[in-house]
This record gives sequence, C-alpha cells and structure tokens, in this order.
Amino acid sequence: MAPAEKFIGTVIQLDGTGNGLKLFENGGEYRLTIVANNVNWELEISEVSKEQAAAIERRTTSEPSLQELSRQTVGLVREGSFESWRAVGDDTLLLFASAETGWRAAFRNACPGLENATALSFVTPSDGRMDVYDSILLDDGIRCYFDRVVPTIME
Repeated sequence: MAPAEKFIGTVIQLDGTGNGLKLFENGGEYRLTIVANNVNWELEISEVSKEQAAAIERRTTSEPSLQELSRQTVGLVREGSFESWRAVGDDTLLLFASAETGWRAAFRNACPGLENATALSFVTPSDGRMDVYDSILLDDGIRCYFDRVVPTIME
C-alpha cells in the first residue's frame, strides 16, 4: 500500500456462506483490491437507500466479521473432509483428502507421542458442534489442540 493511501476497512463482511458486504458511507475516490486464489469472484457495487444502508449497518455490526470467523475456524477440521492421516514429528499432522490434497494441522503445543501413534481419536469442541474437530486424543490420553489447519497440496 502506498504511503498516501488509507485503508478504510475490509470490503467483505460475512453474509452467509461465501457472500458478504461492506457499507461505504463516505464518498470519494476508491480503489478496490481483491486478492483471491482458485475461486470465482463477482463484485457488485450499487447505491443503496438510507433504509438499506441502515439494515446493512445493523447486520455488519451485530455479527462477527469475516476475520473473526476466520480466527474462530482456523483451528478446526471439518468432519468427513479427510480419509487418512500421517504424523510429521510431534507438531504436525497431515490429513489426506486424496493422494494429492488435504490439510496440514499444526498444534498449539507439540503433541508428545504423535510421531509414534498408530491410532488417533478426533475430538469435537466442547461447544456441542459435531461437524468439526478441534483436537486429537492419543491412546495414552494426551489431548492435543489444533492451532492452524490449512489446505495443502501433498507432494
């Protein structure tokens, strides 16, 4: 970003899966920069009425931002999103969706015994969600929490 430019906020506020919005209340000259990889993007810019602006404002201030939601889900693995796993030391777990793709899970702290584990239990969060995992449980009872789970191309 050039020194004279001013960052005025994140363009997308989550509005359902994969959709979002941002209300710009100040006029002026704008440059929108969208950085996306391997996804289709459509950008719609439209004038809204005062009532529509008020509704957007209520929705975008009362619900978590995309960044907050991202932070909440960065340490989760969706149930059914992988078929097998392989430990890489005691600090990384590879989860294979196929031979070429999957997830790389890093832990908050090293997970002692992971490298030699032959079986794992995947554990759901304590908030009652059953469609994601936030940790693993080793046979000896050690529970290791995911810190970051990122999509990975396996080599």
